[in-house]
Amino acid sequence: MKKISVIIPCYNVARWIDRCMTSIAAQTMGIECLEIICIDDASSDGTWEHLQKWEQSFPEQIILIRQEVNRRQGAARNLGLQYASADWIAFVDADDWLEPDYFEQLYTPAENYICDVVTCGWMKDSSEVLEYLKEEDRGKGEGQYIQSNTKERKKEMLLGKPLGGTAWAKIIRKELLLKHQICFPEGLMYEDNYWVPLLHIYADNIYVAEKKLYHWFMHAASTVHAENELHHIDRITVQMLKWDDYRYIEKNWNMICCITRCVLCRHWPFVTILHPFLFISWNGKWSARGFLIISWIFMKIFFPGLTKFVSMHCVIPWTKTDSWHLWKRQKRIMG
Repeated sequence: MKKISVIIPCYNVARWIDRCMTSIAAQTMGIECLEIICIDDASSDGTWEHLQKWEQSFPEQIILIRQEVNRRQGAARNLGLQYASADWIAFVDADDWLEPDYFEQLYTPAENYICDVVTCGWMKDSSEVLEYLKEEDRGKGEGQYIQSNTKERKKEMLLGKPLGGTAWAKIIRKELLLKHQICFPEGLMYEDNYWVPLLHIYADNIYVAEKKLYHWFMHAASTVHAENELHHIDRITVQMLKWDDYRYIEKNWNMICCITRCVLCRHWPFVTILHPFLFISWNGKWSARGFLIISWIFMKIFFPGLTKFVSMHCVIPWTKTDSWHLWKRQKRIMG
């Protein structure tokens, strides 16, 4: 019986997937305890061939799934969850890598405590090769067990975000995801922005390991760090999905406008100048998309060199406002 199902969405990561898989194969828990589910999301760079070689080396541990059409990470993760047979789920990005005792450090608290989620620290890493942290750089925290089974504790969870903002650097009890149908938006970027808050709402027992065990690979070509790209529109779309789900669009319309302006200003600095004119029509979803696309085209043509400078001065925090919406939804769910 596998202990953890590891779900890895893969899209054009031929350059990095071997490093990721090597770090998983070297886990002190033992690869025989893992079920590794790799979803090739219509890659065109040889990623599939790399995955096939790994499957040949570990046929009992690795499951390969190939999609003919690119559906983004959210759909790949949802698909991987359907194949998962272990009681615990872990999501890993194909260009990231793990400390050798990553799964051992996360699974031990899961056995010793009643846990829904076990999470750990992570670090940004731009290394081109597989490198591990020195023990003194991993942190020495003893870890913290958090019970979040009251309204007040849920509110603190949403504001404090002990589970972070990503799907990785944690293991989740599969029963929790299935029972509450916690899944990712499909065909969109920023799918974590929708998924992680639901985890904060439904997880009653959490263990936070203070050690840094996950390497988040930072490179200029990554989707999140690319500037002035249309896929950043998805951040607005994901936010709209959350608002639809929480049924607070009309009650909190001013808050919605505020958050949307913040997101737009972060990724399209030109909007900082024109943001008072956003949402002229009541149908904010359409006006936001249309205005955003027009602003992007205008800025690319007339201010190509201004983006980086202005964006550094236009970051407006919106996470606590976002948490406020989630807390209102949580109150509705719990009555």
